[in-house]
Amino acid sequence: MRLWNVATAVTSVGALRAASIGRLVSVTGSVVRVGGARPRVAALDYDCAGCGQSTTLRFPDGRVMVPKGCVATPGCKGRPTPRLESAALIDWQRLRLQDAPAAASDAGSTASTPAAPPYVDVDACADLVDAAAPGDAVTVVGVVRVAPVGEAGGKAAAGVHVLTVEAVSV
Repeated sequence: MRLWNVATAVTSVGALRAASIGRLVSVTGSVVRVGGARPRVAALDYDCAGCGQSTTLRFPDGRVMVPKGCVATPGCKGRPTPRLESAALIDWQRLRLQDAPAAASDAGSTASTPAAPPYVDVDACADLVDAAAPGDAVTVVGVVRVAPVGEAGGKAAAGVHVLTVEAVSV
């Protein structure tokens, strides 16, 4: 099920702030970059080596969390092992959405280089993959999320985060 014509006011990319986190927003802009489609783990079965029980864990955000102990049987000290062949995968793609550059309304401006327009990364899943191409003007309806910024070596910078939009419709 996809939401269309949501009654929320359309927001520009530059207007997204910390107060928007966790809220459903409509963001309009131009697609400037589209990543390739990649698989994302939605669910994975784990077998407990101690009790032999199997359980399925779901990962709605795609971040696989390996349990530290058995989640199927209370009190079991067994170690769960993933059954990789049971992984439920969905397509995932990242888009970069940018505000349209503002026309220079002030002819007497002394600025020699204009500021780069703000952008936000949009995560599209399942049927939203390949819904937009670079250059398309789109309105994205989605939930604003926060993600840590990665540094060289794959380590996150302490306390530095960026806003992303988890798309519900494009």
